[in-house]
Amino acid sequence: MNKPKTIGILGGMGPAVSADFQKTLIEIAQEKYGAVQDTDFPRIWHFSMGMEGFDETGISDEAKVLDQLIHGVRDLERVGADFIVIPCNTVHHFYREMSAAVEVPILNILELTAARVTHSNYQTVGVLSSETTNRLGLYDKALDAKGLKVSKLGVVRQQVLNGLVAKVMAGTQDVDDKHLAEEFANTLIRSCGAEALIIGCTEIPFLLDCARFSVPVYDSLAILAEETIKFAYGE
Repeated sequence: MNKPKTIGILGGMGPAVSADFQKTLIEIAQEKYGAVQDTDFPRIWHFSMGMEGFDETGISDEAKVLDQLIHGVRDLERVGADFIVIPCNTVHHFYREMSAAVEVPILNILELTAARVTHSNYQTVGVLSSETTNRLGLYDKALDAKGLKVSKLGVVRQQVLNGLVAKVMAGTQDVDDKHLAEEFANTLIRSCGAEALIIGCTEIPFLLDCARFSVPVYDSLAILAEETIKFAYGE
């Protein structure tokens, strides 16, 4: 087995998500690449950053968030990461600025997820995301170019979803919260005609069983994990 590349994870948005993401990377390395010995696994630098100006709605202070992201990716490059991944959709609003700040590649969760979706012949795709990702249309931009219509939650449901995301961040989500998130996803399918769903917020998978839906579900966090390990092993 060739020595895999060193992964830099810029996490902490939120901490439970990036911790689970790292665990998933290890499991994929075991299952798909037969990693057994410690040296079979990629080295991982994980910077769990307690970022200011960022909450359950997404970005509340753009200048403050961008400054911290730039410092974060530079720190990961400095310690020896061969490439960087960020298990958060919303902060990819600043993807160009982050990429320009370092010499190593940064995988783009938005582009990777959109690429999976656009390989199929959908006309309408539903997106469950943070309020900022929704408002800025981060997935709209990627999918509109392929002629896909994007369906999203309205203002009232989005505000409720914000509260559910906050509960995931606190680790207090319960069965009722999961049922409500499932109801929102089914609203996009049944009322908006979504032929597929994108889970475009990395806290939302903690609220949903993706196998329960009548349409294909594209979990951006799972997709990023798969692509991270593929990149680390040189595929």
